[in-house]
Amino acid sequence: MAVFYPASVSEQDVRKILKNFYNIEAHAVSRLKGFDSVNYHVMVKCQTLSPNPSHIPENTLLKIGPCSDPSEMADFLQHQIRLMQKLSQTLPELIQRVFEPESGLLVPKVEVSCQNAPNDIHHHNVVLLEYLPGIPMIEVLPFSIALLKDVGRSFAKLSLALQNCTSDEGLRRTNHKWDPKNVLFCEDFLHFETDEDRKLKFTEFLELFRDETLPFIQLNCRKALIHADGSCNNIIVKSDFPDQVRGIIDFEDVCSSYLVFECGSLLMYTFAYMPEADFASIGAAVMQGFCEIQPLWDSEWEVLIEATLARHVQSLVYGVEAACLNPDNWEYLLETNEKGWESFKRLLNCDMQEMVRSWRSEDC
Repeated sequence: MAVFYPASVSEQDVRKILKNFYNIEAHAVSRLKGFDSVNYHVMVKCQTLSPNPSHIPENTLLKIGPCSDPSEMADFLQHQIRLMQKLSQTLPELIQRVFEPESGLLVPKVEVSCQNAPNDIHHHNVVLLEYLPGIPMIEVLPFSIALLKDVGRSFAKLSLALQNCTSDEGLRRTNHKWDPKNVLFCEDFLHFETDEDRKLKFTEFLELFRDETLPFIQLNCRKALIHADGSCNNIIVKSDFPDQVRGIIDFEDVCSSYLVFECGSLLMYTFAYMPEADFASIGAAVMQGFCEIQPLWDSEWEVLIEATLARHVQSLVYGVEAACLNPDNWEYLLETNEKGWESFKRLLNCDMQEMVRSWRSEDC
């Protein structure tokens, strides 16, 4: 399994990257949150040598990807960028544009150090994207019912568009660590978890997933290309209309999985950020929005809670692992850890059949 090492860069490094690859000068740069990638909001000053100075807008997002061992992220990024280019044409109201460098290379590489090895130089991939106006969904807590419905609708639209992009074999990876169907990979990382009660609960869930849930899904649920990371940090809402989604970002975890896990990812983050809310009503809002566009099969409803729990386990286990490897970024990496544990326990101990009935109450 690949291990990702985030880049260690200074503001001077960022400005040099922008000048060397995109021929632009930055008026200002500011660091943004990120898990594996290092992200910067860039306010463009000028493009001194560009033959088309209007090509890149005033506000952009620079992403410096991690180096990986093996090179899974680097190999996949070319396919990811082509996917985003296609989706931005299909869903311009939701997906940000990608700006190609002056060299014509789709994804240039820079040589900078890693956070875990500051004295060693490694290759890191660079991407320049449209900076979507709006605010991260995480900043409008508590989430309104209207917003949650629009989140469901937006991801359902994205889901339909993704199913038209399956001809690219590079997108059909099946061994990605963040694909919820691969939650059993977490067994190799349980040693990072020091809380024995959590470790026991995770182990019990994983055993049941291996023996019952996954075989059922493989026989009865729809395969699909999924975004796989419905984090509230990856959903941008409109500043003037915070009940409406402006965009969906971060396609680093796109994988060939099952449709039910896309819904499970959305529900997991909704619950993890609002662990004391009424799961019946907020879950129903997300699913009503999704099912307006993309109705679920009965068999998918049957394992929806298990799909949501699987994404919980991934977030909790990999979050602890990443925080151990990258202590300087622990606050972001463990952002949902305590709340996620509370929502995991609530969902694990609820009347699952009754909960699913409440999510279907509006005839999704």
